[in-house]
Amino acid sequence: FPSHDKAERTVYFDFDRSNLTVEGMNKLDELLVKIGEAHEVIRGNIVGYADEMGKDDYNRILSSKRAEAVKGYLIARGFKNIGVVEVRGLGESASTTSCAPTLERQERIDCLRQDRRVEVELDVME
Repeated sequence: FPSHDKAERTVYFDFDRSNLTVEGMNKLDELLVKIGEAHEVIRGNIVGYADEMGKDDYNRILSSKRAEAVKGYLIARGFKNIGVVEVRGLGESASTTSCAPTLERQERIDCLRQDRRVEVELDVME
């Protein structure tokens, strides 16, 4: 379902967390409904990201943990052959948000929310 809208297949995470939120689980459940009964994965990508706060190495690890959390959720929901999916974390290297450097810490955390995400692309057997 790479053709689905990017917003439909993007899950967001809380600051400095890699566990799925209720909102994230609901988003994945909605995506699974759109896929329907096809739970056999042919290929895909689950890519995690982090915001610019924190050290590069830490953010790479955090973004990988986020991607693995999404993969684990899909497995728990009955997806088969998920081993063909490439799971990786890009850390802050693909940051898309720009925030004013003068923001207070919490305002900056809120501003960078869009960068704390996992994007899912799966090709499934019909």
